[in-house]
Amino acid sequence: MLIANVLEPFNMVSEPEILQDFYISSKEPDIGPVIVGMVLTGGFSAPFLFIALFSLFGFFFLEGTVIGVVFSISLLVIPFLLIRYFLRKYSTLRLQVNHNEDSIVVEKAFQNKVWKRIRKSISEAQILVYHYYIITSSFETEKSIHGYSPISNVGPVIGHVTVNEQSDSAHQKYHIHGSSAEGGNWELEISKIMEGTGHDMAKQIARSIGIEFQDNGEIVPKGLVIG
Repeated sequence: MLIANVLEPFNMVSEPEILQDFYISSKEPDIGPVIVGMVLTGGFSAPFLFIALFSLFGFFFLEGTVIGVVFSISLLVIPFLLIRYFLRKYSTLRLQVNHNEDSIVVEKAFQNKVWKRIRKSISEAQILVYHYYIITSSFETEKSIHGYSPISNVGPVIGHVTVNEQSDSAHQKYHIHGSSAEGGNWELEISKIMEGTGHDMAKQIARSIGIEFQDNGEIVPKGLVIG
């Protein structure tokens, strides 16, 4: 993390609050998984794109129907979602704070090419909030039952049994919350930057911005079915 231009506003009640300009980025993904993701995304998207373009070609040049156009446009949703998921998964997240410009900038970049940028004012920022939720997946697995063998630790298979197992995955979320007179409440998610860092980094970011850090513990998102 790069930190510069330290500002220390006077505080008569406690010690000076240190405000810092900084730039921090999430870890760049390895090139191997990126290439595999590109191949899979392109492979799954290509058939839908071909059918959609063929339907549009038929409508404009072969007297196709309006239903065919609607069908082709609906097919474009699938490649869009696949590409969107790919970009979100393999992009880096950047957070830059500049007190002189009163700006908090969050960027999403793929291979150093920024494809989304959000800018908010530091003066509008109110709090950095953390929460987590756990998704429990239940599934059935078939296990073999082995008989006794005098010459081996594992005897012959004499049957099978179905066992119910569970797997838990924890999802940790960090958001900077703020409010503006024009746009109302807003939030910037920086969870990807915080992966593998913990609360210490979050508290440092909050102090540098000049806001509080709040741990809300476990909060299940609305509409999420767990189990």
